[in-house]
Amino acid sequence: MTRGPLLLSLWLGLASAVDAPAWALPTREAGPGVAANAPVLVLRWRTFAPPGGRFSVLLPTPRSKSIAVPSGVGYLYTCKADDLGYIVQYNDSSPDIVRDLGAKKVLMIFDNAFLHAGHKRLVRRSLVTRGGYPGERIDALRSRGRQERSCAYLVGNRLYRLVALCPTGDSEAQADADKFLNSFTPTPAAPPKPAR
Repeated sequence: MTRGPLLLSLWLGLASAVDAPAWALPTREAGPGVAANAPVLVLRWRTFAPPGGRFSVLLPTPRSKSIAVPSGVGYLYTCKADDLGYIVQYNDSSPDIVRDLGAKKVLMIFDNAFLHAGHKRLVRRSLVTRGGYPGERIDALRSRGRQERSCAYLVGNRLYRLVALCPTGDSEAQADADKFLNSFTPTPAAPPKPAR
């Protein structure tokens, strides 16, 4: 198997894990000016920086728990309430793959796998950067009027995917999604210490 298909099959497995966030957040009752059927959350945001993850991001409380991705090469962190969800996943790829394919191609393969998993309809795709690292932003639609807003970043040979799931047309939920996506801060690994 060549590196391209190997990379694609690995990331298809990781991308499909994004379809099942599993941790509940607190909710509050609808009040004046809030539709009775609209999910309304009281979100208290806290910085989340898992050991070894080399990133920090704002996530609503309670803090999400880590889940080992079945392939054993990445991690998935999730928070969910009703139709709202926040996901951070990352995995390390071979430095050779990144060198041979280049950042743009690696991100394209990663994002295409993400779009393929869950049969999403692409709305918008654009290039972004965070801390000088290349990335792609994807807005996609899913069934039942849900929107997925996502960013992927390549930091060295580590790929990060952030996903915010929210109802289409809910401006408050979309503002929270942007807050989450814009809070991501990569902290690259320290260079190796010189031998004595």
